[in-house]
This record gives sequence, C-alpha cells and structure tokens, in this order.
Amino acid sequence: KEREEAKKVEEMMKNGKIAARKTLEQNLMGSATGLMQTALTSWISYHRECKKVNELKAQTEAKMKEYQSKKKGEQSSVIERMAGEQTQTLLTRMFLSWSMTCLDESTARHAHNDLTNQVDDLEAQLKALQESLAQTTEDLEDTEEEVTESRRKNALLREELKNIVNLSQNMDSTMKEMDD
Repeated sequence: KEREEAKKVEEMMKNGKIAARKTLEQNLMGSATGLMQTALTSWISYHRECKKVNELKAQTEAKMKEYQSKKKGEQSSVIERMAGEQTQTLLTRMFLSWSMTCLDESTARHAHNDLTNQVDDLEAQLKALQESLAQTTEDLEDTEEEVTESRRKNALLREELKNIVNLSQNMDSTMKEMDD
C-alpha cells in the first residue's frame, strides 16, 4: 500500500514535469510566432511604404514634366521645393519604421529573457521536488525497515511471554501436586 502511494507520487512528479515542459514549449512557440509575425508585418509595411514612395515619385515626376513644359522658369524652384519635402517625408517614414523595428526587437528580447528565467525557475522547483521525493522515499524505506524489525522483536517477545506463561502454569500445577 505504501509502495503504491510512493508510485503515485512519483507518477504525479513525472506528469508535472511533462506538463511543465509542454507549457514551456507552448510559451516559446507563441513567442517565436509573435516575433515572426512582427517581422513579417514590419516587412509588409516597409514594402507598402516603398511602393507608395515609388508611386508618389512617379506621379511627381509626371507632374514635374508637365509643369516644366508649361512654365519652365518660375516653376522649377517650386518643383525643387516639392522634391525636397518628399525626401523629408520619406526619411521621416523610414526613421519611424526603423524605430518600430528596434522596439519590436527589444520587446522580443525581453520576452525571451523572461521565458528563460521562468524555465530556470521551473527547473529549480522540479529539482527541489525530486530531491524532496528522494528524501521521502529514503525515509519511507528506513521506516519500513524499522517496522519489520519491530514486528520481528514483537514476535520474539510473544514467544517469550508464552514460554513464561507455560512455565508459570507448570509451576502452579507442580505446586498443587506437591500440596496434595
């Protein structure tokens, strides 16, 4: 019965270790998936921005050619100003995309470190539980040995008591016979 309980405790420890490992794997997979999704989203945003910039550039060049053909002299300074503003807008957008990418990478790094710390904590807890189980098992074995020894001594004492009772009865009967 005690061994069955020990086996149940050991089985619970194994199941707990498996469950902890599964939880950890799911958390790590979720972080990796989130990181990949963030990278893909950033790349798609970057691609769209480049496409918009190219479209704006093509539109601007078309307008510039049209505008230059109408008014060559005074219009060229306006066109140069527009091109400068578009360059500034493009640089601003690229900087924002870059800073968001850096922020996403930092967040992913912190999440990875947090998960690593959680794994370390779970492993330490598991090790402590295993050591506790080993100590409990050792104590249980010692107790079983003591119980077995006590039973053996108890049986010897019963046998001795039985012998004493028999001896006492023999003495009583001998005394009775001597009195008669």
